[in-house]
Amino acid sequence: MPDVVLALAIDGLYYRPLGGGRYILGRGHPKEYFDIDPYKFKESADEAFITEVSTRLENRVPSLSGARLIDAYASLYDVTPDWHPFIGPRSGISSYYDASGGSGHGFKFGPAFGSELAGWIANDEVAEDFSQFSFDRLAAGNPFVQTFGGNRG
Repeated sequence: MPDVVLALAIDGLYYRPLGGGRYILGRGHPKEYFDIDPYKFKESADEAFITEVSTRLENRVPSLSGARLIDAYASLYDVTPDWHPFIGPRSGISSYYDASGGSGHGFKFGPAFGSELAGWIANDEVAEDFSQFSFDRLAAGNPFVQTFGGNRG
């Protein structure tokens, strides 16, 4: 079976077939975020979450109505305030450059970001659009705003 992930923005769900009539199911955007203690958090999915996700799935894919839960868990997912990575220097910290906050999808951009950041560090040269990834964008009041995903401005 091909590796396929279905992400449905309207339903706020993602799911991936595992074969044998089994699926991984999760909750996408929009959803509530809150600060927690990374050393002390609930690692299981609660009943309210399971019911919500199951209902959304059954509404979208009626043939999966009555699907049986095999296992569930909860985990941490760290995101930047505007859902875009921090790349580049930070004001007030000499010789420091960030390359963090990929929010789960940064690995796809890693080669391009690495190449641009290397030029920024080695030659103090950076493309205008790439410089917008600097952490300092938040203090300047210039976060990225988008219509899809976690940051809807």
